[in-house]
Formats: sequence, C-alpha cells, structure tokens
Amino acid sequence: MSGLDDLQKIESTDIISVWSTFVSYIRRNYIISIIFPILLLILAAELAYLTKIPHFLIFWVFIIFAGCAFLWQKLLRDFLKHFASDINYSYEDFGDISSVDGTIFDFGRNQNISKIICGKYFGKDTRLFIFSTVVGSGKNKHIERFSILEISFDTMLPNILLNNNKTWFNSMILPIDNEKKLALEGDFQKYFALYVTKEYELEAMQIFTPEIMQMFIDKADKISVEMYKSKVYLYYPNEIIKKSQLILIYSLAKEIILELSEKFFLMKDDVEDMIKYAKLT
Repeated sequence: MSGLDDLQKIESTDIISVWSTFVSYIRRNYIISIIFPILLLILAAELAYLTKIPHFLIFWVFIIFAGCAFLWQKLLRDFLKHFASDINYSYEDFGDISSVDGTIFDFGRNQNISKIICGKYFGKDTRLFIFSTVVGSGKNKHIERFSILEISFDTMLPNILLNNNKTWFNSMILPIDNEKKLALEGDFQKYFALYVTKEYELEAMQIFTPEIMQMFIDKADKISVEMYKSKVYLYYPNEIIKKSQLILIYSLAKEIILELSEKFFLMKDDVEDMIKYAKLT
C-alpha cells in the first residue's frame, strides 16, 4: 500500500461486510448452521406436542437465536480485526470506559467499549470502537450499540456538539452543560442542531464557516460530532458492519483533520484562557 494516503489504504482493503462473511459461513457450514437447527426445532416441536409442554420449543428457539447472535459478534470481531491488520493498526477486544469523554458516555448504564482499533490517521491518534450501553427496564430493557471514532488533538477544543437530524441517534445525545443552540445561516439547521457552551459561541462561528457547514452536509451522513476537551468524537448509530461505513466515518475524519486542525491551533490560547477562567469562577 505504499504511495497511498491513509484514506486510500482503507479504501483498498479487501473486506466487504460482516453480512457477506455471515452468509459465506452459513454456506460453508450448512449442516451445522441450517440442517441441525431445523432438526432440533422439529424434535422440540414433537416433544412439545407429545408432552403438552411448549417450553421445549421455546427453549430451543432461544438457543438457536443466541447461537446466531454469538456467531454474529464473532464475525464482527473478525471483520474489524482483519480491517485493522490490513491498514497496520492495532486491535484490542476491550478497553477502559474511563478513557473516553463526551456526552454519549453518560447515556444508559453498564457502559463499555470494545473492538478497539488504534492508529495514526493523517498525523492524529485515532481510536475506532463499539460503545455499548444498557437502556430501559423490565420488558423494554435492551442494549444499544454505537460505533465511535475518536480523534485526538494536541490542544484543548471548544465544547461543541453537532447533532445529526437525520437519525434517531440525535435524541440520545444529551445536550452539553451550559449550552446554547446556535442557528447558523442557510439551511444547515435542516440537517444538524448545533449546541455550544455559551462562552464558546465566537469559536463556534469561526469553525462553522459556509465551507465547513457544506462539508458536514456532504460528508456526515448519519454521523453526529462532538468536540470535547482535546478530542473530536464521531458518533455513528449502530455497529459498523460494512466497508462503506468505515470509508464514510474515516472520510469525515480526514476532512475534519485537514480542514480544522489549523483553526483549532489558532484558537488554542483563547480556549485555554476560557478553561482557566471557568476553574476560577
């Protein structure tokens, strides 16, 4: 892959999707994956009929679904691990939830991060990972999973949250503390809701020029963005399971790094002074 930039290396990987891998696995192992479960269901149905106890059928249906879920997660792990290996990034199965910041990480309970891919991307340290959290209670209790790309900068950033209006994910990100919703020019607010800590309104206006707003409209399909401390987080709803989704989130990351790094550097002193002032008050 010599001569390719970081995004082109991602685009040139030979991975396709978890679903295609899942289908290939089923075809290769059709006896275990299809015939054996069908025989189990037939046997369970027969036992349920003879004994008048329907739990036999319910139990084996549950076992089959649990087996499919386990297989899916294994194939997702293999998919992401293969992707990391292709572009010479490191991979870890689990990480420390205390290592991340941002509004979404307060959402739900029993939060954890997993399937972590780390590497230098256009000169910045990045981590792609799956964030899982438990929401609801009783019959409504379930696990929500999100794919998140973390970009580390060497300066503190204004606290800004860009909520994508295109997805239900928008309603799950909590507004930031002491926030104000900014209305920018044009039709940008049809696509995004922009929240900023009140003392950083000027910095937000400096960042979100017409060119940058158009970049987010073009590149941030289903992705919400948060600037918090020295990190930029790209929030994608659900697990990334396709190469096209990886290209989508890393393409946006490329634009943010190349277009905003200089702006972040120029406002460094103002942001740090604001942080010092906030600690004194």
